[in-house]
Amino acid sequence: MAAEEHPGLEHRTRVKWQAAYAAELCRRAVGRLFAGASAHAVDQSSPLQAAFRNVNAGAQHASIDFDSAAEQFARLRLEEKD
Repeated sequence: MAAEEHPGLEHRTRVKWQAAYAAELCRRAVGRLFAGASAHAVDQSSPLQAAFRNVNAGAQHASIDFDSAAEQFARLRLEEKD
């Protein structure tokens, strides 16, 4: 894509969905690791506790909100079918 070209709505929506999905997969993976680490994961000194907190906080950011990105992408795909 040339510098003067701007990505269209379809491209922007797809990229937003992919970023949100990647963040959601990371959130789920860290959640599983955290759950499997038993009580040791909640210690303040645990790197897993920090990762759990950081990934969950990042996944809550509005720009990569999983539900809204999924809804926007689904609407776009449904419009393509018409």
